[in-house]
Amino acid sequence: IVILAVLGVGTTQYIVNSADSFVTSSERAKLIAEGRVAVEKVGRRLRNALPNSIRVSNGGRCIEYFPVLIGAITTAPVLAGTDNLATSPIILTDALPANFAVIAPFSPAELYVEGTPTNGVIAATTLTTAGTHTAIPLAGAHTFTRSSPTRRVYLVSNPEGFCVTNTGDLERYTGCLLYTSDAADDMQ
Repeated sequence: IVILAVLGVGTTQYIVNSADSFVTSSERAKLIAEGRVAVEKVGRRLRNALPNSIRVSNGGRCIEYFPVLIGAITTAPVLAGTDNLATSPIILTDALPANFAVIAPFSPAELYVEGTPTNGVIAATTLTTAGTHTAIPLAGAHTFTRSSPTRRVYLVSNPEGFCVTNTGDLERYTGCLLYTSDAADDMQ
C-alpha cells in the first residue's frame, strides 16, 4: 500500500506538471502569435510613412509618422509665398482627410510643428475633392524652405502613431499632431 501510494503521488505530480507545462506553452504560443500580428500591422503602416517622418516620442512609448496618401511631381518652380503647387496630374478617387503638402523633409523635427506654418517643408492644403487635379491648393501663402531635388511633393494626412499604454497594451492613434507626456499618462 505504501509503495502504491508513493507511485500514485509521483504519477499524479507528473501529470499535473505536464498539464501545467502544456497550458504555459499554449499561452506562450498565443502571446507570440499576437506579437507577430502586432509587429506586422505596425510594419505595414510604417511602409507607407513619409520619408524622414518617423519619430519616437514619450520616452520611447510612442512611434509617430505621417502616412503618405499620394505623391506627385511639381511641374513649375516652387516660389516663395506660393498658395498653389503646380503638379503632374493627380487622380484622387476619394475625398481626402485633412492633408498637408510636404517637400523634401530631412528630419522629423521639420514636420512636427504646432499651428499652420507659413514657411518650412510642410504646408496645409485645401485639396479634399475627388477627381483629377494638376495643382495642390495650399491653405494660405507658404514659403517652402527648399525644393526637392527630384521635384517630388507628397500629400500626407495627419500624423498617426502607436503607443504602449500604462497597462501594456499597444494602441493606434490617428489625427494627433503632437503627443504630450500628459496624454501618454492618461492612456489606459
